[in-house]
Amino acid sequence: MNDLQFLFPLALLIAPIVAYIAYKKHWKIADIF
Repeated sequence: MNDLQFLFPLALLIAPIVAYIAYKKHWKIADIF
């Protein structure tokens, strides 16, 4: 099984959650990367 087949849907699930938390905490992009 290709790892991307598992990681890609997982990333799509997590990304909105991370974005929401980042928005609530007023993070800057530079602080994440």
